[in-house]
Amino acid sequence: MQKIFFLFSVVSFSFLISCNCTKPAKTATSQAIAPDFKTTGPAAVIYKTKKDYSQFVPVTLSDDGSKIISYPAPTDVFFNDKLALPTQLKNGYWLDNRGINMHSVFINITYEDYSKLQNAPSLADMYAKIIDKNPFTEFYACGLKSSYGEDFTTNLNKLIDAGGLQQCKCWKK
Repeated sequence: MQKIFFLFSVVSFSFLISCNCTKPAKTATSQAIAPDFKTTGPAAVIYKTKKDYSQFVPVTLSDDGSKIISYPAPTDVFFNDKLALPTQLKNGYWLDNRGINMHSVFINITYEDYSKLQNAPSLADMYAKIIDKNPFTEFYACGLKSSYGEDFTTNLNKLIDAGGLQQCKCWKK
């Protein structure tokens, strides 16, 4: 009996230290997941999705997924005067440039088409256009983009190659 308990304890402990993912806090739903630093700036949010949704506009759902609580205006889908498409990283990862969180989903309107609209669609129309209510397979908050230097894309790819995403706050894996 002691051997079984010891074996169970070792396996349980190994599992706990190998998985550092946590469920998002309830307070993180209506805002982009931001690091807890004194400096501010865009967060380095890295994620994988079930399919390639990189061309589609993200919106944010309530905790229970029953309604859209945040969405961009058509003029807000730009970053540095370009469409705020996510940046493709290595191994199927994407770097967010829009301000998503774990409750974000993608609607079946491309950034380009959305940017040409005079007004955002109604909430009911957007909700009906959700492609997948659970699009993410992995989701990490890795501090601020600025902490990865001017060439943050290259440095984030190095982080991925080195298995360094385990150092990030893992919201889904």
